[in-house]
Amino acid sequence: MVDVAPVRTKPMPVLLESVGQVVSEHTVQVRPQVSGMLRRVYFSEGQEVAAGQRLFQIEAAPFEAALTATRAAWQSARGNAARLVQLEKQHYVTPPYAHRSPDALAPSPSRPGTSWGPRTPHRS
Repeated sequence: MVDVAPVRTKPMPVLLESVGQVVSEHTVQVRPQVSGMLRRVYFSEGQEVAAGQRLFQIEAAPFEAALTATRAAWQSARGNAARLVQLEKQHYVTPPYAHRSPDALAPSPSRPGTSWGPRTPHRS
């Protein structure tokens, strides 16, 4: 038995069912300039972010400790420089020795706006 039906044109929905994975057209890799423990994340996965937007907060304690140590070393160098300048004025240290010392700093016009700068040899 054969059935006959009139021909009609109408939209036909296309349904596809499959297992797959969606991959973004644009992705970036985030690399830190410093390393440390993360304290906070300011975005969620898949969220759009803008250039310059804060993404993470890193534990500050190791950086604060390094800054404190550097400031202490700087103060020590300034103290040594002042001591060498006084010893040089009293002729206990020769000028070449004072100028070779890596931390021998004294007031210098070579660094305007600062009271301490690298020593430059002087001619007597």
